[in-house]
Amino acid sequence: VIEEFLTGARSIDQHFHSAPFESNIPVLLGLLSVWNVSFLGYPARAILPYTQALEKLAPHIQQVSMESNGKGVSIDGVRL
Repeated sequence: VIEEFLTGARSIDQHFHSAPFESNIPVLLGLLSVWNVSFLGYPARAILPYTQALEKLAPHIQQVSMESNGKGVSIDGVRL
């Protein structure tokens, strides 16, 4: 599973570096995220693992996002 995951990651990295912006999937997803948060006011996104082997992916992505962007809520759920 890990090798397949890494192969997919390598493939999307290559796509990101070589595809033009108008058909670049990571760029389009980033722009959609900005649109959803900034213009539509959606404060969250869903990460839905499709297999039990990825059950810890969503909490990991949440932690990485909070570390990168700053925490949005306290441990008690109070908006910061």
